[in-house]
Amino acid sequence: MKNKLQISKFPSVLLVIILLSVMFFLEFTSALQENQTVDEGAHLASGYSYLRTGDFRINPEHPPLLKEISAVPLLFLPLRLPTNHESWNEYNQWEFGRQFLYHNLVDADLILLLGRIPVILLSLILGIFIFKWVKKLWGNTAAFFALVLYVFEPNILAHSRYVTTDLALTLFLFLTIYALDQYLQSYSRKHLIIFGILFAIAQVVKFSAIILFPLLIVFLLLKKFHSSSNRLNYRRICLVILFVMLTTAAIIMLVYGFEIKRPIEDKDVSTFFEKQASVTNLADYSDEPFLVKELLILTNPSTKSGAIIYELAKKIPIPAFHYFKGLWVLFSHDYWGHTSYLFGHYSNFGFWYYFPCTFLIKTSVPLLLLFLIGFCLFNFKLIKAVFRTDLDRELKINIAKKRFLTKFKEKLLRKSRNLISFFRKTPFSHWLFILTPLVYLLWALTSKINIGHRHILPIYPFIIIFASSLTAIKPRRLKVWRIFLLVLLIFYISSTLRIYPNFLVYFNELVGGPSNGPRYLVDSNIDWGQDILKLKHYLEKNHINEICLGVLSSLDINYYNFNRKPIPKDKDLDQIKGFNGVVAISVTVLYEEGRPYSWLEKLKPDAKIGFSIYVYDLRK
Repeated sequence: MKNKLQISKFPSVLLVIILLSVMFFLEFTSALQENQTVDEGAHLASGYSYLRTGDFRINPEHPPLLKEISAVPLLFLPLRLPTNHESWNEYNQWEFGRQFLYHNLVDADLILLLGRIPVILLSLILGIFIFKWVKKLWGNTAAFFALVLYVFEPNILAHSRYVTTDLALTLFLFLTIYALDQYLQSYSRKHLIIFGILFAIAQVVKFSAIILFPLLIVFLLLKKFHSSSNRLNYRRICLVILFVMLTTAAIIMLVYGFEIKRPIEDKDVSTFFEKQASVTNLADYSDEPFLVKELLILTNPSTKSGAIIYELAKKIPIPAFHYFKGLWVLFSHDYWGHTSYLFGHYSNFGFWYYFPCTFLIKTSVPLLLLFLIGFCLFNFKLIKAVFRTDLDRELKINIAKKRFLTKFKEKLLRKSRNLISFFRKTPFSHWLFILTPLVYLLWALTSKINIGHRHILPIYPFIIIFASSLTAIKPRRLKVWRIFLLVLLIFYISSTLRIYPNFLVYFNELVGGPSNGPRYLVDSNIDWGQDILKLKHYLEKNHINEICLGVLSSLDINYYNFNRKPIPKDKDLDQIKGFNGVVAISVTVLYEEGRPYSWLEKLKPDAKIGFSIYVYDLRK
């Protein structure tokens, strides 16, 4: 139902521009103050190498599109690509990134800033389409409410400034679902083509977008069940899926430069087969995990299957080889797990409840409250619909004719019928923005790679849409309700602005803000190596010439001319006892597994640089 309230006579377009300009200002000015995060060097260098060489060997675990988009502005700079460095031949993405950023003809921070600007622009596009969809659903007031929630969402602001794939996936996954909604309303070829292209683009932004394949099938079947129209039959469903798959294959080939490569030509593959050939006794695999052991036996050249696979690897060219290699790298990473930290505990295989916890502590309290209210209202409507006692005429006739049904079956039949009725009466657009984040979050629970809340960033646009629906309801005390929403919005904006420019370290008030963040999370949730430049400015301002330094980073620390020494560990008792100096340590290092620097945990830091680096002035 459209909200009849008019936001203002102020031109809508101009107000949208103002809000997005505020977002651009927050993103750009905060990006200026931060050096590269851990992943950005590899991403930016690899994207530039793809554009210049067409070789996708660096950083294959992420598809190339976002990295290439970020590298486009760099084509206008006089840059050297370090393909003559050993890191290129060794496929060492971290060293290659350092060589590209910090040993080039242009200032590293300028290269980084230009690479970040395209990601910032993508975030503005996402804001426009959130506004458009909500306006279509509930009108102008809800649309502006949603846009304000989006513009000041701290997690969006944090990751819309980095050369990483999280914001780009968030954009294209949202656009794909939006385009699907457009198509399911019109069934036009134009909207189908747009949907197919956006679906395909999402696949070459981040491999997590593969979740869209099962989502597409589920949504098409649900839409057929939802609608009384016969326009979406099984034949059309199959044709839509076929079209999307063909479009995706074409876009993958296009983005990977029509790459066709024999697997044996890849260094990692050839090295794997060399190691396999050196194993002549298959019993050597007995200590490996079951699945790994079976794969090693299957591919060992001494076995019949292994000999066949080796011959195929030598002779059969694979289209878009690095796309499939990237999928395999991601699958392997998830299978072996990644060291994860949550609430002071470490696990090599993650925590199934990791992302629900990060959502509760990294999401602003007003947005959590709005989501909770909307969730309760929706479930109240659902329960009310399922347990209503009135039966329609058709159901009464049906029950009268089938007296053999037990009372329990009659109730079950009635509840099922009511549930179906509720499902069909709820606009299908609503199911799209309700089920998409739910499925994505449930899928994230299966991941063993628990290294950042950013991995569920794609749920936020849908959460914001869900929250904005509350502006369309009309309670009895409408004025009180509006004041309540306004107060929440003011609290929401102030909570975000207080953390500027350190959006990455945002933790909500329920856990005490970013100061208490390391008690719950580390890594890219708070410390991604982004504050080394701020540390440099702090040391210069306080005339500190030498420090003991320990930070999480993949950059070339010598670029910033630190006069540094290693930090004494707990075992270095003599050094700790007579210590006289300044320590700067990032929270991920401070809280790393085994707690080798626990002697510092007992001390109160003299400064917290961006809340991610603690400084202890222990000079005597």
